[in-house]
Amino acid sequence: MRTIKFRGCNRKDNKWFYGNLSQFDGGGCAINDITVGPDTVGQFTGAIDRNGKEIYEGDIVLAKSAGEHRKCQVVYAEHSCNFILYTKIGPWFMRGEIDSMLEVIGNIHDNPELIK
Repeated sequence: MRTIKFRGCNRKDNKWFYGNLSQFDGGGCAINDITVGPDTVGQFTGAIDRNGKEIYEGDIVLAKSAGEHRKCQVVYAEHSCNFILYTKIGPWFMRGEIDSMLEVIGNIHDNPELIK
């Protein structure tokens, strides 16, 4: 069974919270009853990186394969109902066999400079 959980950042203290998502009329969001910025909410992909860290939508990962290192942003693609790794040269679909090649190095909210 797939684990469904979310993370979001509380704007008051820039602290990340993980767990169940609640959405309110008017656009507000909370993780485990703690208010978070709606634009910071990301879903757990179900994947774990090479260091045992959970990978979330909005993470920036380093993909290491055949001597290449690519920085990628984890994005949810609604058209395919799938998480993808978005690179400057195009998308990669996340599949179990590539999870072990990934390393979370930041996220688009705390480290936007990593993906530019």
